[in-house]
Amino acid sequence: MQSQTNISEEQFHKIWQEQDFTAELKTLAGDDVEVISPGEYNSDESGPDFKHARIKLGNLTFVGDVEIDQDYSDWKKHGHNINRNYNKLILHISYTNPQKQNYIYTSDGRKVPSIAINKYISADNLETIKKPTSKKNLLIKI
Repeated sequence: MQSQTNISEEQFHKIWQEQDFTAELKTLAGDDVEVISPGEYNSDESGPDFKHARIKLGNLTFVGDVEIDQDYSDWKKHGHNINRNYNKLILHISYTNPQKQNYIYTSDGRKVPSIAINKYISADNLETIKKPTSKKNLLIKI
């Protein structure tokens, strides 16, 4: 059974910015992910969380945006799939993806790889992020 905890958006973004992971990232489709640059934090709430990221997926390097959601299903719940501001997305990150969906789709129909990072965060880091530091907390199932 999964338990629930709070994690602030700032904590989630910090983990991405610092690349504080326990192993090399892989997309849910199994492609290696090398983060050359995690991108610049985007404070504009009408677009993706990070802009101008440089990410190598398999043998190809992409430059574009990264969105971080609590759960894979939030992509559609938040309306990102119909929002043109997300059409430059190169990687979708969610904390959980119980359905193990490999991709999300942008409003222009482009298929974008997805990563579930819950298995890449250390137990020590999880203990730290369980402590809320902000009013903007997300409910995370672990």
